Amino acid sequence: MKVNRAEAAELLGADVPAEEAARALAVRWACDAVVTDGVRPGAAVFGGKAHRLVAPTLTGRYPAGSGDAFLGGLVAALAAHKTVDAALHVATAAAEANAAVPGQGRLVHPTGTGGDDDLVRGRRCPVAG
Repeated sequence: MKVNRAEAAELLGADVPAEEAARALAVRWACDAVVTDGVRPGAAVFGGKAHRLVAPTLTGRYPAGSGDAFLGGLVAALAAHKTVDAALHVATAAAEANAAVPGQGRLVHPTGTGGDDDLVRGRRCPVAG
């Protein structure tokens, strides 16, 4: 499951830090859980192991759709057999890329010139390569 911190608070009935929310959601629904928190660090639990999401290094002016871009990047990277940590890095890069330009889902990262595929393949995400 992938939710933002406000959605996690609704599901849990309490506003708790992302790390606590991810653990609680993973236990309650017996699933992997990712909790994003805007420009703040988020958290994930995959296979019972906690992972910390780093805060985005670039904050764009167009955040609409960034959570969707994060999820798309995460799923694509996991489908490409990236490690969980690498997939979370790709997901964060996809969210950053989405926020950098007007219009959701364009994913042109301000530090690169390629298309969406570069994010998944790791060309602009050294950890994911």
